[in-house]
Parts: sequence; C-alpha cells; structure tokens
Amino acid sequence: MPIEDPKSLTDFSPLELPEIDAKPTILGKSDVILTDYKGIPRRMDSDAMVAESIENNGLPDGVTFNGDINITADFAGLLGTKITNTNGDAVAVAGAVHQMTNDLGYWALIGLTSSASTILSGIFQNAFNIYTQGYANMLFTMDGNNDFVWYTDPTDSHNFSALSNEVMRLKADGTLVVGGAGANRMETDTNGTIRTFGDGRTWKDLLGSLQGQNLDTSSGRIDYNYFNGAVGYQNNSRYPNEPVVVRHQINHDFYFGTGAVARPHLHWKQQHATNIPNWLFGWKIVRNGEIDTIETDWSNYTFSTIQSNTFTYTSGVLDQISTFTEIDISSLDVSDILITVLWRDTGNVSGEFAGSDPSSLVELATDLDCHLLVDSLGSDTEYVK
Repeated sequence: MPIEDPKSLTDFSPLELPEIDAKPTILGKSDVILTDYKGIPRRMDSDAMVAESIENNGLPDGVTFNGDINITADFAGLLGTKITNTNGDAVAVAGAVHQMTNDLGYWALIGLTSSASTILSGIFQNAFNIYTQGYANMLFTMDGNNDFVWYTDPTDSHNFSALSNEVMRLKADGTLVVGGAGANRMETDTNGTIRTFGDGRTWKDLLGSLQGQNLDTSSGRIDYNYFNGAVGYQNNSRYPNEPVVVRHQINHDFYFGTGAVARPHLHWKQQHATNIPNWLFGWKIVRNGEIDTIETDWSNYTFSTIQSNTFTYTSGVLDQISTFTEIDISSLDVSDILITVLWRDTGNVSGEFAGSDPSSLVELATDLDCHLLVDSLGSDTEYVK
C-alpha cells in the first residue's frame, strides 16, 4: 500500500476516522464500505462519492488517499479487504503489507513480498510472510479443542478447492503429526516421544558376532579363525552337535506391533558359485515375565535354510550376506530375548536340505545378525514400549 509513512497509520484510532452523518468511514477505491456503529455496512459506489467524502470531512493527519485499498463484499459472499501495490518499482522487501502497531510503537506485518524481493537472495519473491520485531514471543492460539492443520495443494488450483494434501497437524493435546494423516508419518506422543509409521520407519541391525561365542571344539569340527575374525566350520560339521549360539536382547527403539518382523541373515565368505554349504539357522523367542522352559534339546526351536543371497558370486572369495526366513516379532516388547543358532549340517541330519553338503572346504562365517525396523528413539517407560 503506497503510503508515504506506514507508521502514520498508527496515529489515529478507528473512532477518529472522518465522519459522514456521524458514522465512521473506511476509505478506498470505487467500492468503499461505510460502517455504522451497529456494524451495518453501507456501500459507496463511485469515486466521486469518495472524493466528496474526503472534501467534506478531510482525512486524519498523515493519511493519503489513493486507489490501492479495496474493501468489498463480493468475494464468495464474504466481506473482504484487499491491499494492492501497483507501483511498477516494487520495493525490494515488501510488496503489500498490513502493519499493526501498539501503544509502545512496536509493530508487526502481515504481507506479500514483491516480485523484486531480495530476501535471502530473492528466493522469497511473491511470498506470503508474517514479521514481528521480536520484542516478545509470537502467540498462536486456538481457543477450543481443535487442531492447527497445514495443507498444500499439489494441483496448484490457487484456491481452497483442492486442499487434499495434509502435511502437518498440531493436535489440541499438543502432539505433532508430520507427513499427513496417511500411513507414512512421524508423530510425537503426549510424553514427547517420537514415533514413526509406515515408510517413516527405518531399518537397524541387531548385531551378533560369531567370533567370541562359546564353541564345542572338542571334536575339532568348528574352531575360531582369528585371521579372518570368523568361525571355521569343517566339512564334517554336524547338526545338532556343533552349534554356535548368539543371544540377542531386543533394543528399546525397535518397532513391535502389527507386521513387525526380524530379518535374520548370515555374513560369510563364499568361495564358490554353486557348492553352497548347508547353513542351518535356528531361533527361539524368550519373553520376559512369562513362563519358560529349560531346554534340553532343539525341539522348541524353529529352523530355516538360506532363502536368498544378497550378492552375485563371480570369482575368488566374496563377502556374502545370505538371508533366512523372517521372524514374527509383533508380540515382543523391550528387552525380550531372541536366541539364534547356526550349524553347518553337512550330513543333512535335520532333513531341511536336498542332500548332503556339497562343499569340501572349511567354510567361514563371521556374523549372525537380524534387521529390524526402528520407530522411535527408545521406549516410553523403562520396560514398556
């Protein structure tokens, strides 16, 4: 709004506006509304009437009448106000602004930057903005049990007709949802704990090194290979006699709930393309606070063979990652235990393979890990997710 000194708007109150028939006026272009003290609008339909009003009543000191203010009642049936800056030499910061000033002279702006704005090297040209001088906190209040909601319009319709993309919601209880109301999002709960959902969850390793685990080496069928940080399984290793057991405690940040799984996998050194050893994987879940069994054999364990290899072998020695069947962990909670076991079942005693182990080499395995989804930084309480 091209006013010579914007601060001059603060030099008068609404009751000091010029009067027509003892009623305050709001001055503007050809569509000007006069409002009486009962709030009933009256329309001035011509520039001549505006000019006559100014001539008869004058203007408050410092206020210049011009054609850049419109107060109309024809926008979708609503009373609307419009401030237009038609100046061809648009100022570098503000294009059109509404300034509010208090009794101390502090002011704030609601505005639209100009097409020539230089804010941050011009990346905020034609941008809606709210600005305060920073003498106090900025206050946003929803006086009711409702949410603050942020939307975008991917269709670029330039009106309210297609607000289909909710991007953020600050709920009345103080929780924050980022990413919309769909399945893929991030939330904070009332305790301030961050939770992610859907594709917002990320994968994390539940680590398990085979090197350093207790080994039944009396038969010499498995032993440490220190130079490679591995356990060497001889070509006569057996199930169930030579197990290597890795015990995992479930971290507090892992996701438990519908669809939650652990994806076990073996890190090993593949030395040939087709003679894949009979790697046998077993597992059991131990729930804290529940009745358990003192095991004397492997009958309560679930078994899996290799389901896929992550990398394609070409030659030499390949550091391979081979996957086993997923484990349902939807019923687990923090600090529960997942016991995993790895054998080389050379004689196919388990019956899980097509036949005997085809490899005549000492096979080296290094790590028996699981991939799990993470949905938080930790748990709400010490022992409950």
